Amino acid sequence: MSLGETEGRREQIDSLRAVAVTAVLYTHFWNDNNAFGTLGVQLFFVISGYLITGILLGIRRSAELESVQLHRGLLNFYVRRALRIWPIYYAALALALLIEHQRIVQSLPWHILFASNILFASKNAWDPWFTAHFWSLSVEEQFYILWAPFILFLPRQFLHGAILVVILIGIVFSATATIVHLDNPGIGVLMPGALGTLGVGALLALDEGRWKWPAWMSYAAAVAAIFWLIANTVTSTGDGNVFVVALSNTLVLISLAGVTLSARRGMRGPIGSVLSSGPLCYIGRISYGIYVYHLILFGIVLTYLPGYFQRGVLTFVVLGSATVAIAALSWAFIEKPILRLKDNFPYRAVQRSPA
Repeated sequence: MSLGETEGRREQIDSLRAVAVTAVLYTHFWNDNNAFGTLGVQLFFVISGYLITGILLGIRRSAELESVQLHRGLLNFYVRRALRIWPIYYAALALALLIEHQRIVQSLPWHILFASNILFASKNAWDPWFTAHFWSLSVEEQFYILWAPFILFLPRQFLHGAILVVILIGIVFSATATIVHLDNPGIGVLMPGALGTLGVGALLALDEGRWKWPAWMSYAAAVAAIFWLIANTVTSTGDGNVFVVALSNTLVLISLAGVTLSARRGMRGPIGSVLSSGPLCYIGRISYGIYVYHLILFGIVLTYLPGYFQRGVLTFVVLGSATVAIAALSWAFIEKPILRLKDNFPYRAVQRSPA
């Protein structure tokens, strides 16, 4: 998943990406009857909304303070996103042709145009299944296209209120999709369904320099997580009403927001030590590759080694390790060399030439 970028890397944010992608691998490789994979993707979205909005606000400040060309900063943002997202995404799509060539060819235009989520929503099915994870990448790409001009050109006094409205739209859309059983995938994979998580991340970035995250809010996030777990253990929110599901979604957003901002501030104690560990930070750094390749690898294995792997602990360990190894090679030999090109497209808009 793209999962955003930032000019000064935050180790614990990277580690949260590692936690998120591990949750996805657990669901897809071990046990698909749980909410961990969904929560992992939602955490990715919160982090992405936070980092991407922070970058866009930086571009905006550069334009306002230095009287530089804002549209140039916008163009560079798009180019840098393409350099980060496109190369291994299309590489994975090419590998998918090795699994079921005909089915991929039929759906290829949707995937090429980052419209996989629209394809799955129209079919109301994860078809082809080994490209199912592309839905979130499509949501991210659609988000980048619309969010950049939204943040850069909307009058500053309206930004806070507008982002709150965006979050509300996301919560209501997701709750409604769940109530009428049009999620998984249905319309739940369309971009409005992710606006709650992406918007919460954006709100954190907007408010970052205006107020400090009080310590009690971290406890509130933990309590929200506990209530969400209890609610989903004792009842099925999908059979409730829109207000109950919206409340459940809101509890998730509060929890993920608390975790993200706590990591940005730097957690202390045993959890902070784990999140600051080198191996976990590295897994987070290559998490986009892990996410992109993992289901493609599973599809190739099931196609050419039928009967050897089914969901379970062995598949999680073996294919999870293989996916990490592939992502590490991809990071070293594909992504990092390409990312060096971003130096030609700085976030700061290009200064006008003096008269």
